[in-house]
Amino acid sequence: MQKQRLILIISMGLLTSFMTLCAAIEPTEATIDAREFTGKDGEKLLYRVFKPANYDPDKKYPLVLCLHGGGGKGNDNKSRGTQAFIALSDPEVQNDYPAFLVTPQCPQSGSWALRGPDRKQSVTEYPMSRETKLVLEILDSLQKEFSIDPSRLYVSGQSMGGRGTWDIIQRRPTMFAAAVPVCGVGDPSEAKRIAHMPIWNFHGDKDGVVPVKASRDMVTALKKEDSKVIYSELKGVNHGSWIPAWETEDLIPWLFKQRNPNPGKAQSSIKPRQYDRSFERKVEVTAKLEYLLYVHRDYPEAQEKWPLILFLHGGGEKGSDLKKVRRQGLPKLLEKKDDLPFIVASPQCPGNSRWSDHTQILALNALLDELIEKYPVDEDRVYLTGLSMGGMGSWALGPAFPERFAAMIPICGGGNHRDVRKLTDMPIWVFHGAKDRVVPISKSQEMVDALKRAGNNNVKFTVYPEAGHDSWTETYNNPEIYKWLLKHKRSK
Repeated sequence: MQKQRLILIISMGLLTSFMTLCAAIEPTEATIDAREFTGKDGEKLLYRVFKPANYDPDKKYPLVLCLHGGGGKGNDNKSRGTQAFIALSDPEVQNDYPAFLVTPQCPQSGSWALRGPDRKQSVTEYPMSRETKLVLEILDSLQKEFSIDPSRLYVSGQSMGGRGTWDIIQRRPTMFAAAVPVCGVGDPSEAKRIAHMPIWNFHGDKDGVVPVKASRDMVTALKKEDSKVIYSELKGVNHGSWIPAWETEDLIPWLFKQRNPNPGKAQSSIKPRQYDRSFERKVEVTAKLEYLLYVHRDYPEAQEKWPLILFLHGGGEKGSDLKKVRRQGLPKLLEKKDDLPFIVASPQCPGNSRWSDHTQILALNALLDELIEKYPVDEDRVYLTGLSMGGMGSWALGPAFPERFAAMIPICGGGNHRDVRKLTDMPIWVFHGAKDRVVPISKSQEMVDALKRAGNNNVKFTVYPEAGHDSWTETYNNPEIYKWLLKHKRSK
């Protein structure tokens, strides 16, 4: 009897220990959190995030961005959004491929990608949509909150979300490891941007909402750029091609097999020198400027983001021949130099205009948008400089968009001293020749005095006692100005 009692006590003790152990290692369930995100500019966007079961912060997880179609618009934050979300959140799939899933909800008035009245998709003519900007901020915040593998960020969308998928990868071609656009519209003219990226595209050949020609055009353009794009045209399928797409047996293993070898690094064939470039973008008017683009000899490998200098030339370089721009100032120096650690853009002012004209101010601001979208620019280190007419342009552009620049170097220019109240927080280094007979030194002195009266304690004024109008050659040859620029970042 005692023996049986002892066995019973031991057995119950083992059972208690086992139950305690099980409680300690009990698996956690996957969760779906409905959230509201507030962006850096105060804009809001609803989204849901799926967190995999048994999340372990010591491991790195992939993340899939799922963009819904037009039918998912609203403000209830209840829609799961896409067939991708449904397929990838399946417990069996999560068991094999545990991953975070993010499904933002576009408001009724918004869109994942802007387009023109002709329904044309263009990543150069139209800016990034407000909603997609917020999506990028959401992805950034989630990578800080959770243990996300930056080399395994994926994106998929259907219909309007397919259009959004093409748009976001063409604007951020180094961010995602792979993409699955379904019955969407892209920009074939910019296919080269994503030729390196693994893409599996789906479309129904009987689609009466988004014609299949949209996918055919994108695939054709990609293959011309030697892309390894996979295209599945689903026979007899109308607009709902996302259901058979995500039932494709090899799609999910293919997706999670992809890795981004250089997340965030530019995929570029640009060699170090100055290039002739042009851009055209619709603002209040249609803005078009030719410009020189300089990149460092180690671009893009040396760093993920590069500081940008916007250089404005003087009146003698106006016109439609970029050779003129190469003859003076910073571009002249860059003809023989490939180690300046910046991206430098040197636009050419049309012959019938001045940099301080309202239309040119808008065009320059649009050019900055263009450069930031196309190249790996550090938006907190954008600098403005110009000489003579370009110095005056700097005094006009800086106050017009002070939030864009981290510092300014106006040379032998002048401006409206009333505008300096918008520049009280900006570091500014002014240069002028004491014997300048073209633009009197008093023009710069007035601006410096006005800045100091307005409370700017970070303004410097260098006067060359023997210099005439050409006070720029000595300035741009001085390595200290570039060190000074790099000390400054944009104020938040």
